[in-house]
Order: sequence, then C-alpha cells, then structure tokens
Amino acid sequence: MERDAIIFRRRVMTGGVDCNGATGNQSEALDHIHDYYKKALRRLPPELIPSLLEAGFCFGFLDPVSNIIANTVSHELDKRRENKKRSRAGISKNGEKSESRRTAISKIITESSKSIRLVPRTSDSSNAILLNSSIAARSLRGLVTFLTSYFRYLTTWDALRYLVLSSADLLVAVHLIKEVRRDAHTFIIHDPTARIAMRCAAINALHPAVDALVSRCFLLASHADEACNLLVETEGRISHSTIDRLSMLLTTTTTDMTIRGSPMQQAIARLQHRKTKAITRLQRRKMETFLSGTGVQISLEMVLLDKIHLLYLEAISCIPKDELGSRHHRGLLKAGHCYGPCDPVTNIILNTIWYDTVFPPKQHFEAAMIFTKSLARIEFLSLRGLVAYICVRFPGFSVHEAMRRLLICNARLDSVIEMAKREGHDEDILFSESVAYDTASHAAHHPRPAALVEFVTTVMPHVGRTLGSTREGQEYELHVICGVNSTIPEYGVFYRYPFSHMNILARRKDSQNDDADQVPTLFFIQCSDSDEDMQHKEFLCCPIFDLTKNAGRCYRCEYHGIKIIHPSSESYLGRCKDFEDMARGESAVTIQGLVGHGQRKTLFDGTLEYEDSIYFDPAWDVDFSKFINRAARDQARQEKLMMEEHPRSVDHSWREKLVFRE
Repeated sequence: MERDAIIFRRRVMTGGVDCNGATGNQSEALDHIHDYYKKALRRLPPELIPSLLEAGFCFGFLDPVSNIIANTVSHELDKRRENKKRSRAGISKNGEKSESRRTAISKIITESSKSIRLVPRTSDSSNAILLNSSIAARSLRGLVTFLTSYFRYLTTWDALRYLVLSSADLLVAVHLIKEVRRDAHTFIIHDPTARIAMRCAAINALHPAVDALVSRCFLLASHADEACNLLVETEGRISHSTIDRLSMLLTTTTTDMTIRGSPMQQAIARLQHRKTKAITRLQRRKMETFLSGTGVQISLEMVLLDKIHLLYLEAISCIPKDELGSRHHRGLLKAGHCYGPCDPVTNIILNTIWYDTVFPPKQHFEAAMIFTKSLARIEFLSLRGLVAYICVRFPGFSVHEAMRRLLICNARLDSVIEMAKREGHDEDILFSESVAYDTASHAAHHPRPAALVEFVTTVMPHVGRTLGSTREGQEYELHVICGVNSTIPEYGVFYRYPFSHMNILARRKDSQNDDADQVPTLFFIQCSDSDEDMQHKEFLCCPIFDLTKNAGRCYRCEYHGIKIIHPSSESYLGRCKDFEDMARGESAVTIQGLVGHGQRKTLFDGTLEYEDSIYFDPAWDVDFSKFINRAARDQARQEKLMMEEHPRSVDHSWREKLVFRE
C-alpha cells in the first residue's frame, strides 16, 4: 500500500455535535421509557400516582421500573413529612387531585420527542417549560446528563445512541460504554464521580429535592439484592407492606455503605436476558452502524490517547532524572514515538535516546518540566504512526478498526498483530517491515524517517530485548514536571486564574533503594500561582499509585484539552460545581461545547504551537524549515490582501524572524 493511501482525517465535530439520527434516537429512547411507566403504573397504588408524575424518575441504580417505584415512594415520604409540618404549624393542607392510570399514561406519553430539550438553557422560561414537561421527558434528560457527566468525551447524541441500545436502562448503558471503550474496571457505585453525575442528572431533570434523591439512590444501591427481591416484577400491585419496607430502606441511614448485591451484575444479567431474545437483522445492522459512527470513533480516539498518555508517563518515570532534564527531554518531544518492535514504553525510551545520540543538538539546555502541549502532540503523532503501520500490514482494516484493536491491546503492535491473525485477517502479500515503518514515520511526522526505519528494523529489536531482560512524614524530591494547566479559576471568579493543576513525578528521599532503580510516583497538585499563597485552603497534593484506575474528571482541564491525571477520591476545583452549572443551564458551555473544544485542543493537525520553536534546529529540521517558510508565505499573501484594504495597518517585521535557508 502506498503511503499516500493512508489518510488519517481529523474528524472533530462542530461544537462536539454529530446529530445524525438524533431525533429518531430520542424518540426510540422515549418509547422505552414510556413502556417502563406503563408497567410501573400497573403496580403502584392509585394514591401514589401524583407522586409518580412529580418525581418518579426512571434513573437510578436499579432497573428502570424499580427506579420509578422507589423514586415515587421516596417523593411520597417527603410530601407526607411536609404535610405533617404544615399540620403542626396550623396550615391547612391543600387537597391533592387524584389521577387515574389512564389519565396519568396520557400525560406521560402525549408529549412529542421533538419538543424535548435535552441541553439546558440559561433562562427562567426554559425551566418553566421543562417543569410542564412529562416525567418521561425529564427522565430522559436525567439519563443523558448522568452519562455525559460520568464519561469523558461523550456527547449528548452519543449518549442517546447508547440509551437506545440499552433500552433506556442506565446501568446497562454504563456497561455498554465501558465495553465499547474496553474499560476493564467495574463501575463503582460509591465512586465520587458517580455521585456528581447523579447530582447533575437530578438537577437537569428539575427534581424537587436533589440531595434527597442522590442520598437515597446510594442507600438503596447498598441493599440492591433486597430491593430487587422486594420489587420483583409481578402481575398485581405491590403491597403496602412492601412499600413500608422500601420506605425503611430509603430512610435508614448507616455508616456501613457496603454494597449487598451488585447493581452492575444485575444490569449485565438484564442485558444478557435481552440478548437471548431474537435479534433482527435490522437491529444488528443498527448496532454496527452506531459503533462505526463518527461520534463513537472520535470518543474512542480520545480514550486511546488517554491510554497512550499513561504509557508516556511510565516511560518518563524510567529515564534518569539528570539525563531527562539535561538532554533527553528534547529527544522525547521530537522523536520519542511509541511504535516499534518492542512494547510501547520501551519503544518510547529507545526512540528518545537514539534520536538524541544520532542527531544531537548544537546546544543543550536544562528543563525541569516536560512541555504539556508538546507531550500531547507527540502522543497524537504516535497514534498516527501506530494506525498507519496497522493499515499497511492489514489493508482490510479501516482507521476505526485499527484504533479499536489498539484500544483492546493497550497500544501494543505485537498484540494487535497476533489478535488480527487469530481473527483470520490476512496480511498484505507484499508486506515489508521497512515500508510499514516508513509509512508510520511519515504519518507521525518523524524528523528523520529514513534513519528511523533503519534503526527499528536492525538495531532496535536486539536492544529492546536487552532492556526488557505518599504517606505522612515522607519527603519527596522532584523527578520532572509532566503536565501543567495554569488556567484554573477560583469558582465564581471570571477572567482570573489564580490556581494551577499539575502532574509531577517524584521519588522518596528516604528510600533504601538505589535512586536509579526506584520508579518515581505520580502526584497531582492543585496550588496557587502566587509564591506567597502556597498554603491556600485550595492547596492539594496527593499521590496517584494506580494509573489504570478511573481518574476524576475536571471541567477546566478537559475544556483546554490538557491531559492531567486527577485523583479519583479527592475534591478539587473543576470537579463538581462546573458540571452542576452545565446541568442547570447556568454555564456558557454545554457538554457538546466541552467535548468539542477539548478535541480541537487535543487532535492536532498542521497548526504551529509556540512550544514547537523551542527545539527547532535548522541543522536537522529541514522539513520544519520548509513548513515555516510556507506558513510565512501564506501569511504574507494574507497581509498583502489586508494592506490593499487597510493601508498602514500591517507590521512586516516578522518575515525576517521566520524565514530560514532550506
């Protein structure tokens, strides 16, 4: 396959939106929700129907019908408690109009899916309209909001698609997303991110008592087995004794939050039960179309880049501090790609050291940190190289199929090759390692592709085999700073960024091991940008020992496309309030905008960044010189046009600074 045949398109959706079929998915998800309400109404006593119409949402950690019943009973408890307070205060109780099942069903299903607004808006009239919406429409908003608040890179429209595939069952949708993204970690109910996502769902659905819903969802999840046994589907109505026992589970607080039963295992069982039913060819085609859609491809690409980022952090931790700071930071950011004949971390280290040795700079300089954008760029270029290699070796693979296998195999080329062969895929008859690596190096914009091909096909395999053969009171010394976001505002203060988030690698000072053998620990730091205010109340410094676990989300870092690993169990700026503001419609940025803006900052194309000039060396970077000259000529043409329209408004002094001899 010729190199030009490998096309790696940048597929960033405008505003993060890919709304093909969105209305149909919304309507189909709503149909599933309507069916759940019909089942719940058949089982609830008539006196609870008003509470169902007010706050009987179908999202929670049980099956949808059980969630409706539990949330209805929960709201009824609050109403009775409020009525008792009114009676003690001498306030007469307003008579509540009873509803028949037929009337309730009519109110729930008559609303058109086209009139449902899933993305909140910053207006009082918008909330008034939503309050008049059916409980089913507000449930759909809550379901979508939970998924987009819990999972990175998930747009509203992709959340809708997963809800269609899961029949609007929240935990089934969570399982499907984790399965597609190849996330091996089980969904943990009491994860702080899950609690934040549930709060956002309740806020967006305009639940009358957000805190009560969230706390009772988690209480009920702690007794999942008993709750399921209580609410097991039967033909008749549930008894008053069942409602009383459910009320006790919803209101009995306990310090023991151990999950008795597994809500996620129950969700997987529901999914397997649906799979045993006959699946039509049309349904199978719909699933295949969805999984190959643009939105899913982009989200998988972003998840894969997160995995590659962890590989780079591991590689950086293996390079000795003095060598990294004085020399190898250049090789890492210019040519430290993760593709090659060894495992990704070994490839990064060998490519880094080889480039610095064979193509040394004219002048060395010390660096105490790895430039954040430059690291993100080399990670993205590495992904391009990996995909290009796979598509040359297996011509039948699309870019999406290559990335899906890289995700499964944690970016290991050897594992992808073994997997493809097991699946019966044929290699190109004329396949050559040299051609494949040449294609990969050009796709990844390697500064010296021909020299790299010779290295990886001759010397590197042998060297690779040789290379392969925070607690209280402890002090650490810095290894390197490997990521910084200096645009963290104090909540409620705009146009001022007094805080930073950063990742550093550090070693313990009192370690008995030799310094070269001890692997540094990754830390997350939130600190003030003022030297005089380092002990600010928002200061946070904590180690992250297991990089494979789900990290916490951060609105500010995701918006700027900066890959900072955040702790899963700590509170920090950007974790909660910003997501809640989006759920309320009080943020200028929607979830679509958050995803889309972050993608544009992460999926690099031919743009120049300020950091690119730091390692520029005219002696070696001939192609880069040509690129700069082309950029200069393009800008000159643009300024000539501007000069004709607005004389004396253009400064030409930049030309002498940018144009180099080729």
